[in-house]
Amino acid sequence: MGLAAETQSHIFSVLAGLLQIGNIQITATRSDAILSISDKALSKASELLGIDASAFAKWTTKKQITTRSEKIVSSLNQKQALVVRDSVAKFVYSSLFDWLVSVMNSSLATEEVSRAAKTFIGVLDIYGFEHFQKNSFEQFCINYANEKLQQEVMVIPFTLTS
Repeated sequence: MGLAAETQSHIFSVLAGLLQIGNIQITATRSDAILSISDKALSKASELLGIDASAFAKWTTKKQITTRSEKIVSSLNQKQALVVRDSVAKFVYSSLFDWLVSVMNSSLATEEVSRAAKTFIGVLDIYGFEHFQKNSFEQFCINYANEKLQQEVMVIPFTLTS
């Protein structure tokens, strides 16, 4: 697709960081969630993604509400913190996928196709993509798996006799 080796390395680093986010342990107290700054997965994910580990730990377990005159920071419970952790990973993953679609469109599409469609990858049509306004990565995986399963189905010929 014409991606430089350095760009590919950054993509792999982001993907590895996202996988590490899923390994981050968030524990519970009676009412609060705790994410230890010494968590190895947090350190590795932060390093791979180029983010501040302590800030990520703080804002995974806390929320801030800004009013006219003040900022109120409160703690999240474990369930809420897990949702935050997973939502961050899904958002970054979705953004990376959208960026890759854009890069592929730029390198594959003719000028005519580029003017007519903003988010279309012709290569993925072989996997049976439905024509949605936006195809998600999850939809791609479902269609890819279905295509692979169809290739594995064995057809047994038979003849009818009277």
